[in-house]
Amino acid sequence: MGGLKIIGTNALTYPEIRNFAGHAYTNFRFKKVFDFYKFPAYFLFKLKGLINRKWLNSYMDLGLNKVSFYHFFNVINLGNKPTIITFETSLPRWNDTTNDFKNGLEIIAKKNCVQLIALSQSAYDRQAMVCKKYRPDLLHKIMAKNRVILPPQINFINHINEKREPGKFIIFTIVGADFFRKGGQAILNAFEELITQNQPIHLNIVSTLNYGDYASKTNIEDFELAVKLIQKYPNHISHFKSLSNESVKTLLLDTDVALLPSIAETFGYFILEAQAAGCPVITTDIRAMPEINSIETGWLIPIRKANSDEAEIDNPTALISKISIHLCQIINEILAEPSIVREKGAKALNNIIKNHSPMHHQALLESIYTSILQNE
Repeated sequence: MGGLKIIGTNALTYPEIRNFAGHAYTNFRFKKVFDFYKFPAYFLFKLKGLINRKWLNSYMDLGLNKVSFYHFFNVINLGNKPTIITFETSLPRWNDTTNDFKNGLEIIAKKNCVQLIALSQSAYDRQAMVCKKYRPDLLHKIMAKNRVILPPQINFINHINEKREPGKFIIFTIVGADFFRKGGQAILNAFEELITQNQPIHLNIVSTLNYGDYASKTNIEDFELAVKLIQKYPNHISHFKSLSNESVKTLLLDTDVALLPSIAETFGYFILEAQAAGCPVITTDIRAMPEINSIETGWLIPIRKANSDEAEIDNPTALISKISIHLCQIINEILAEPSIVREKGAKALNNIIKNHSPMHHQALLESIYTSILQNE
């Protein structure tokens, strides 16, 4: 192969680092490269406050970047250089018109788009549905280069015995900026009910309490009510606007059960981080969550609508109420039988060690990268 090979990517933010650019490769190095679509996307947003999803999720270098090939996250390369795309939902992530879908699928069907990597089976299946709907003639060609590779996760402990036993209080933790989309309102409702019953529970919240997302449809009043409720129970609820990665790790190691009962979610990286600390997780059953959480490693709250892997978000109030009821039931089960926490926590940790090895993940990517160079 000869010498260090440069892989271009248009961003080096959390998704890229988390899924491919964060490994310590021997023969490959990632480089953030210039993207000509940044100009029109930037000025459109600055001048009119608008976002053009096609510009945002497309890449063009006019052949000027000196790299061996590209690896993008959710972004389609409009040029000719060999490209890998890791995606979380489906491609293209453009402006959702029929022509956009047809044109985007035609581009990823081209030979230079050598590999599509779905973050989950849910994403893989969605890509197949998009192909069947808009370009059934390209279905085989596109899906033949599509594969599922779950994200890696380093385990924070090697054995559940390294984690303390549950104490007098069962400690729960949720981490995530989009607090309400991730089930925050349902969590607060459930905890208020249980706290008023004098149940021995404590809730850690690490979040800026973002509101106004497309799923929860929350507003400033919802935010203010949440803050008021958090402040009402200082002995039972601890709120951190933000913590360092190391502090989150420490918090999880002192946590019994993690929470991510999202009403909308593409993947749920926090599930992996919690499991890496030996925490079973209470999640909903939407999108990729059942692929990384189960009734053996945690708890799943059923909110999927019929023949779909998503929840019905047209009535978030009813959905939040349903999740809250299930949370109360699960937490009461945990309080009645605390040993279940350690049993599920051990299986959650083993899931990380077995199915999310960073070493194995890196080896898979290196084999893909090497095959690209060999076929040039």
